[in-house]
Amino acid sequence: MKNILLLTFSLITFFNLYGQDIIRLNKKPNFILKSWYPEFKEFPTLKINEKKILFTYLTDYKTSKLYNNDIDLKPNNAEVEIIETEKPNQYLVNVLKANDNYVEFELWLELGNETILIKEKNIWKNAINIYPYKENRIMIQKIKLNLSK
Repeated sequence: MKNILLLTFSLITFFNLYGQDIIRLNKKPNFILKSWYPEFKEFPTLKINEKKILFTYLTDYKTSKLYNNDIDLKPNNAEVEIIETEKPNQYLVNVLKANDNYVEFELWLELGNETILIKEKNIWKNAINIYPYKENRIMIQKIKLNLSK
């Protein structure tokens, strides 16, 4: 009985320590915001009170698990309505009010159970030590889109 308890405890400890997936990236990932219908364009120009479908696109690491992680868009300098669509990382965006001629979006990447290691100067660093970290998300990038009135 003692051996069974010891074996069970060992297995639980092993799976707790090694349960997280580790994603190793040789360089920082780069995301693009693209528009969808009616125009398919990278870094589109937005208009006030005109809805546009945007989606995030990871330029590198298309075969990585990182490609499927959830990303939240958060506007930095404008009043923007953002509705997530049924498709992953796709949003219906409507700029309501802005004081600048651009809108800056923060891209917050959901980590889930994954640990992301990024190689910097031949040293593997945890992404939560490189990027701002909040509520199991990292702010992976800021993207500015021009605004026309």
